[in-house]
Amino acid sequence: MEITHALPPDPIFSTAQAYAMGWCRRTLAEARAAGWCHSVLRGWYAHGPSPASPVDRHLETVAATHLEHEGRLVTSAVSACLYHGLPVDDRDLARVMVTRRASDDGATPAAHGTSTSRVLIRSSCRPEDVDDRAPVLTPAAAVVEYALQSGLPAGVAAGDAALRAGVATVEGITAAIGRRGGRNGIRRVSMLPGLLDPLAENGGESKARLALVQVGFDLESQVWVETSIGWFRPDWRVRGTATLIELDGVAKYLDEQGRLVTSRVRGDRTRDRALESTGHRVVHLSMDDIAARDTLRPLVVQHAGDALQKPTPPALSARTRPNGQGWGATG
Repeated sequence: MEITHALPPDPIFSTAQAYAMGWCRRTLAEARAAGWCHSVLRGWYAHGPSPASPVDRHLETVAATHLEHEGRLVTSAVSACLYHGLPVDDRDLARVMVTRRASDDGATPAAHGTSTSRVLIRSSCRPEDVDDRAPVLTPAAAVVEYALQSGLPAGVAAGDAALRAGVATVEGITAAIGRRGGRNGIRRVSMLPGLLDPLAENGGESKARLALVQVGFDLESQVWVETSIGWFRPDWRVRGTATLIELDGVAKYLDEQGRLVTSRVRGDRTRDRALESTGHRVVHLSMDDIAARDTLRPLVVQHAGDALQKPTPPALSARTRPNGQGWGATG
């Protein structure tokens, strides 16, 4: 299908811009049918077909929302976490989260605002929560808003990543929580700073650690253990015990074509034997195990056996990690 009018030059454009170039409702419909453009928000369009990625669709909707409101909004919660490169759940990407700008009048950010199926606009945010470089919440404030939006597991995953990347601090997150007194859910979210751990290597590990802590395990993260064949670093050790816990994903044993790589399975078995030769017991958990909260603790107790009652085995040497390895190294 041939479109007789040129597309508006801006990658994201309004109906008014299209009409100003001679388009009409029929032209817009024909352009959409031909894949020349697609709808982003009511009255707003973008060049080309709709992005396949939920992340790209979300970011496009954020951009259109800012254009529609002419710079009066600040990107918040899941949308701000995405902007800062922090992990988010795909299920949270269906709606853009923004807040109105407010003057520095000392008002507490409120939870009330306006919303559509695609955009939720909260009523105000404090100036100190806004990033200096863009109309977006700071990483610390974004983490807190995301925890309020989607719950502690999402907040812990984003908060761990923010600490690991050095874009936020525990003190900054604590201060952002303090500026939200009276918000629904803030009492629960106030636990967030004490639950964060920058040693977590990904969002799944963060959520799994939180689940284990919530069922009563006191964990040490990423502990180095020296064995007769070298150093290894399990995900966690139950503090003061001989129990090591590993979070396993199916993907680690598959190649790019989804085929089982038996050498990886054998490597993990060799690793487990080496770790258990030091007096530890290794418990493997999947994300399905983590999700089954009622059975998680009994499962760990069952597989750990008496290792939960045994003290941490003595180290083979005086070192606590291999030479040249910092806390952030993989093992």
